[in-house]
Amino acid sequence: IRDSINSWTRVELTTAPCEVARLQLVLGQLHCDRGEITDARELWDAAQHLEEHFSSHERVLSAGLRMSIDAARGDDHLVLLAFAALCDLDVDDVSAEYLLIMASALTMTEHYESARAALDLLRDVCGDAATWRTQAMYLQAEIAIRAGQIGHALTLIESFAGRSAVHSEVRQDRLLLLQCWHLLFSGRASDAEVKEAQLVAYATKTRNDAVL
Repeated sequence: IRDSINSWTRVELTTAPCEVARLQLVLGQLHCDRGEITDARELWDAAQHLEEHFSSHERVLSAGLRMSIDAARGDDHLVLLAFAALCDLDVDDVSAEYLLIMASALTMTEHYESARAALDLLRDVCGDAATWRTQAMYLQAEIAIRAGQIGHALTLIESFAGRSAVHSEVRQDRLLLLQCWHLLFSGRASDAEVKEAQLVAYATKTRNDAVL
């Protein structure tokens, strides 16, 4: 996919640089979410050549991708700076997308309380937007698992699984992983093994080496 995108950008670079940069940054974030950090960094670097054409949206995407890349490598400097800067921003100046990326980066670097605070702000920003709330609930459950709060994690996963649109709002590999944890925490190890096999099959099919 990335090769075809790069081929397209060479043709369109002079006529639609902002759109090209946005596509590179969005694709880079997808790679980063899959643990493909080298690919993500290459796409971020490519987008920076078009920085002069960035709108405010591309600036947010660029900042979010860079903090995600650093966090995936264990570097929390940028994400902590971004989190501290929230104090000086108006709620209307922050997007739900940016806050979700920030919360994920804070989670990766084990700043769980800060990640929860970012998710609390996300809920204020997004209002009744169901997709962002579902994404926030998923990440909140992951934070509870990482923090060893098993009872809280079970409660979150159960409420999360009951949402009708969850399959369209959360990546399938993430959903399967949460279901594995829920079954394991509930004492259903054999059922968890079945779900784990489904997760491995899906990750193999989609070439998601980070899950494997």
